[in-house]
Amino acid sequence: MMKLRYWLIGVVYAGCIFAGLMLVRGRSFYEWIMLLVPPGTFREMLIYPLQHHNPVTYNRMLIVGDVVINILAFLPIGMMIFLVFHRLFRYGMTTSLILTMLVVLGGSAWIEYQQRLVPNRIPSVSDVMANTFGAIIGGHVWIWRRQRRAAQADSSNHDDALRETKQAASGSIQPKE
Repeated sequence: MMKLRYWLIGVVYAGCIFAGLMLVRGRSFYEWIMLLVPPGTFREMLIYPLQHHNPVTYNRMLIVGDVVINILAFLPIGMMIFLVFHRLFRYGMTTSLILTMLVVLGGSAWIEYQQRLVPNRIPSVSDVMANTFGAIIGGHVWIWRRQRRAAQADSSNHDDALRETKQAASGSIQPKE
C-alpha cells in the first residue's frame, strides 16, 4: 500500500511538472510532443486532437490547466505555512488559516507584480486567486488529517475500554479498584 502511494505521488508530480512545462510561453503542446515523444503510433494519437479540433477549445483547456497547476503547486506551501503558524507560533486553527491566506496572498501578489519585469510574462490576478485558494486547501487538508487521526485514536481507545468492560462483566478479569 505504501509503495502504491509513493508511485501515485510520483506520477502526479511528474504530470504537474510536464503540464507546467507545456504552459511555458513559446512552446506549444504540439512542439513538446514532437520533442519528447518518440515517433510512432502513440505520438500520432497525441497529435491527432491538436490537428483536428478547435484551437479555442484547446486554449480554454490550457487556461483550466494553468489554474489547476497553480492550486496544486501552492497546496503543500499552504500546509507548510499553516504548520509554521499553528505549531511554531501556537496560534489556533482559524487564526493560522487566516494568516496563511494573508501570507500567500501577499507573496503571490508580489510574484505576479515582479513578473511585469520579465520579458514575455504577463501578471495575472487569476494566478493570485488560484495560489491563495491552493494554500487554503492545503491548510484545510492538514486540519482534516489531524481530525481524522484524532478520531482514529478515540475509536481505538473506545474499543479498548469496551473490550475491558466486556471482560470484566464476564468475570475473566478482576475490575480495577
